[in-house]
Amino acid sequence: GVLAGSDVRVRFTATDAGPASIVEAGVAGFRVVRTACSLVQRYCQSGAAGSVITATGSTSIAANDLVLHASTVPPQKSGMFFCSKARLSSPLGSGTRCAGNPARRLPLVSSGGGTTLDYALNLPTEAIAPVTAGELWNFQCWFRDGAQSDLSDALQVIFVP
Repeated sequence: GVLAGSDVRVRFTATDAGPASIVEAGVAGFRVVRTACSLVQRYCQSGAAGSVITATGSTSIAANDLVLHASTVPPQKSGMFFCSKARLSSPLGSGTRCAGNPARRLPLVSSGGGTTLDYALNLPTEAIAPVTAGELWNFQCWFRDGAQSDLSDALQVIFVP
């Protein structure tokens, strides 16, 4: 895919007769506001535990049913999801922090006897409120792994109305 901010050449052609007659025309400029094949996309390398972040529900602000999940975390451990509009690549604990600055932390959750951390976003009252349609947020999960801390991979989410 093409990253935001990347330069890309686009060629437009116009046919004024049959397939053998092609007229080329220049375009002074155009702007792509936002496009994505998927509204939710994983990226970044997870830490030593290999934790993977996923989401269920939709990215619809009106539906308000997006739930974050971080798998392969140790049982009986606390962790928290955090988010940012920016990306980053910086070592942190046993992993790589990929959600940038400024980061907003979501409430602490526990894996209990399982190996998954789950958090249901409540968009109207969340730390990231107000969320508007078209915004792109990056989510990641931090958790304890013994005496060390670790991170999941990251999840890019584009919110829709």
